[in-house]
Amino acid sequence: MIIGIDNGMSGGICAISKHDGSIIACEKMPIKFAHGSNEVDTVELMIILNSLDDNLPSGGTNIVIEKPGGSKSATAAKSMSGCLHAIRGALESRGVTLHRITPQSWQKVLIPGKGDTKERALAKAKELWPDEKW
Repeated sequence: MIIGIDNGMSGGICAISKHDGSIIACEKMPIKFAHGSNEVDTVELMIILNSLDDNLPSGGTNIVIEKPGGSKSATAAKSMSGCLHAIRGALESRGVTLHRITPQSWQKVLIPGKGDTKERALAKAKELWPDEKW
């Protein structure tokens, strides 16, 4: 399977079958309130990922994470960067290798063209997986 992680407080985790592209599971990014703000709940993140693949560190799973990029504000960039490194720390401490990609790299392949990338990505997701509630 391939597990894609859209990092950020409103991000998510989606596991897709390598064989047929079907969705195995989708989860919202686990968040907890601590020290006056929201942050990634890395313990809950690992529970979710381990429920998808019991052999996560050495299994046949590829984990792809989107690098922060193209943020609309400094606050959003800081939040996404913090999420990336919390996720990276949780996974790498368990021996899991992440494949980091820029938003532009996957967008160029999956949603080529001009216009709002979030809108086009949502339309593509609805096309590929019409039964999912995005």
